[in-house]
Amino acid sequence: MGRGLYVWLATVALLCTGMVGLHPVTLSAALAPGIQGFTVTGTVKEFPCAVGPCDGSLGGLGTASISGETVAGAPFTAVWPDPGQPLPAANLTGGLSDIFDMCPVSGPAPSLVGSGNGSFSLIGGLLSIAGQQTGGATLSGAFSWLRSETAVVITVSSATVTNGSGLVVAQQATLVDGTGGGTFAVTSGVATCGAPLAWPTVQITAGYLAPQ
Repeated sequence: MGRGLYVWLATVALLCTGMVGLHPVTLSAALAPGIQGFTVTGTVKEFPCAVGPCDGSLGGLGTASISGETVAGAPFTAVWPDPGQPLPAANLTGGLSDIFDMCPVSGPAPSLVGSGNGSFSLIGGLLSIAGQQTGGATLSGAFSWLRSETAVVITVSSATVTNGSGLVVAQQATLVDGTGGGTFAVTSGVATCGAPLAWPTVQITAGYLAPQ
């Protein structure tokens, strides 16, 4: 499909219930190339993970809206969650792996640099191909990050859209190649090299990831 896949991805993973104020994304014919509003939340085995690698998991509710061409060359749009269905409690799964954080000195200092990988899958999307709508679409892919203090550069790759029958509708080997800055935050405590946290909640965000 090449560069024909345009993505607006706002993956919001929540580890708690009772979410207020989230509205499904609506289908749009004019989406900016690349990924915008990318946010994932999960837990990691330890942070900082100075004796790695560490792993973790993603979960909760995510949103995404995509416009482009199918592998057969037909125009398509897709949206998660399906705006015609009740808002699900969760539609996002994924994992975190190969997490390393540098801790050159012990004590109260924070970890200055780190890296890691992840995978994500959004289910239950609404897919429209040439105006014909079907439910049960899935968006899946991989991502990685390089961290400098709380800033990160994120790469998303291997993005694939499948329909409700599991057939590949759209795919791209490398959707985004590292052109995007964001933030990395521990949201369940204060972690330092001298006092790492076990299974903290972390959030990785990027406002815009440009396609290459």
